[in-house]
Amino acid sequence: MEAIGVTLLLQLLAGGIFLLAAAAKLLHLAEFRAAVHGFGVVPFGALPLVSGAIPLLELLCGTLLITGLAAVWGVWLGIGLVITFIAASTIALAQGRGGTECYCLGAGGQPLGKATIIKQVAILAILVFLAPTAGSTWFLDSGFTADVSGVAGTAVFVAGAWAVAFVVAELLRLRTLSQSR
Repeated sequence: MEAIGVTLLLQLLAGGIFLLAAAAKLLHLAEFRAAVHGFGVVPFGALPLVSGAIPLLELLCGTLLITGLAAVWGVWLGIGLVITFIAASTIALAQGRGGTECYCLGAGGQPLGKATIIKQVAILAILVFLAPTAGSTWFLDSGFTADVSGVAGTAVFVAGAWAVAFVVAELLRLRTLSQSR
C-alpha cells in the first residue's frame, strides 16, 4: 500500500476511534461522569465541565479527521486529548485505582489498567505519524491532505461527512429511545 493510502487509512481510523468514543460517552454521560470521578484526578466541582467537554472534543476531533476539514487541527487536538488521557490513566493507576471503569475508547465495562495505556499509546503513535502529513489547515485550501487532492479528497470529504451525519443521527435516535423508556 502506498504512503498516501496508509496515511488516509490511518486518518480515517483515528477519526473513527474518536467518533465512536464520543458517541459512547454522550449516550452514557452520567456513567462517564462517574468514571471520570473514579479516576480521582478531576476536582469534584469540575466534573460536569470536564466530563461534558471530553466527548464534545472527541466528536470535534473525529469530525475534523474524517472529513478532512482542518485535519491538521484534528490531529493536534487528538494528540492533546490522548496525552491527557495517558497522564490521567497513569496517575489513577499510580494511586491504586486500577480496575476503575474507564470509558476509554468508548463504552464502559473496560477496567483501567496497563492495557488501557497501551491502547492510548498506540493511538498516540498513529496521530504522531499523521502530524506531518495531516494536510492543509482547511480542506478547501488545498485538498484532503498534502498528498491527496481533487476527486479523491472530495470523495473522502463527502464520505466522512456522511459518516459524521450518521453518527449524529444515531446518537439522536438512541437518546430518544432511552428517554421514551
